[in-house]
Amino acid sequence: MTTLELTDVSLTYPDGDSRVTALDHVTMTATAGRMTAVVGESGSGKSSLLSVAAGLISPTTGEARVDGVVVTDDVRRERVGMIFQQANLLASLTVRDQLLVTDHIRGSAGAGPPGTGRAGRRAARPGRPGRSRRPTHGPAVRRAAPAR
Repeated sequence: MTTLELTDVSLTYPDGDSRVTALDHVTMTATAGRMTAVVGESGSGKSSLLSVAAGLISPTTGEARVDGVVVTDDVRRERVGMIFQQANLLASLTVRDQLLVTDHIRGSAGAGPPGTGRAGRRAARPGRPGRSRRPTHGPAVRRAAPAR
């Protein structure tokens, strides 16, 4: 069962001659199969917490672990899934090409015959509308972003 653990995580940012504390010695565990909510007022550190947990930024102190392994770029690419509020898709690429770019970054492009990799399997499923179109809005974006 996948577990995310934050242990004694602090995060500070420079602010002129001082530092702003976004996270102050946070320890928490989130386990697969259980709902975990991060709630708080604006500016309370929710986005900072999620960014550290996902490995997007390194904590000033403490560590984030997924299944006991410290979250690094490699762990993030292989074990952590993120869906942002904005899809951040490349407007000039088809859905398949969006996935191929991600495969290339992960180093899995060309791992097998064309169309058999992750991009080929996800973008070329029968009955998937828009598989060769550029995802510009609505359902196409909602399908392409998580697949990536």
